[in-house]
Amino acid sequence: MEIRTDNTRNAAIAQTNLERQARTAETFHVEQSANQQRQQGEQAKQAQQPLEEIVQDLESSLEKMKGVLRSNLQFEVDKKAEMIVVKIVNKDTGEMIRQIPPDDIVKLIQNLNEFIGALMDERA
Repeated sequence: MEIRTDNTRNAAIAQTNLERQARTAETFHVEQSANQQRQQGEQAKQAQQPLEEIVQDLESSLEKMKGVLRSNLQFEVDKKAEMIVVKIVNKDTGEMIRQIPPDDIVKLIQNLNEFIGALMDERA
């Protein structure tokens, strides 16, 4: 009879241990689900922020495109710089909106070409 009592006690202990493990696993899964939901919420917020920035960038690009659509392109050859210069000019006012390459770069290249020419003249 003593053997049966020990077996019954061992079975009860084993049952208690299984119940504890089941509760621990259940608690772990609940916590894990809550953490995943928090992470998904944070990711959604982060994804939304860049989306707003993208929309703002698109709006500013469209505004610039409006300006370009109301303009003419002029192509000129700068002989001193030995390059083609593109100017974007407003159709209505004739005002230059942009120059590619910028005027500073054109002047720099002109000066470099003059310097190289003077250097070659001295060597000859």
